[in-house]
Amino acid sequence: MKQRVPLQILIKSWRTEAHKTDPLRVIRRASWIIDDAKVKELSAILPTRIRIPSDIADLLGETDEWSSEWSQQIFDIIHQYDNPPAILRSAPRTVSNTRSVVRDEPPPQTH
Repeated sequence: MKQRVPLQILIKSWRTEAHKTDPLRVIRRASWIIDDAKVKELSAILPTRIRIPSDIADLLGETDEWSSEWSQQIFDIIHQYDNPPAILRSAPRTVSNTRSVVRDEPPPQTH
């Protein structure tokens, strides 16, 4: 399967946020959560091969400890990407479309 760049961007963004709240961030770099090569690898895996969170650890050759800490969160990102809400299914899934949707929203009104 071709690499899905928007999915890579979502996973890398999540990784950055996860690292910010990681209690071990002082001694564990963000790439220790998941490095760029594994992000690319995940983005190229057929969605049918990732049925449950532990499939991610198995496919990437990660430990059970890694799986219990990170697999569910990564699984949720992939699952949401592969199964967007019905309202979003008609629009192409690209990062630029996401940004334009956010940018085109009117500012909140104050009274």
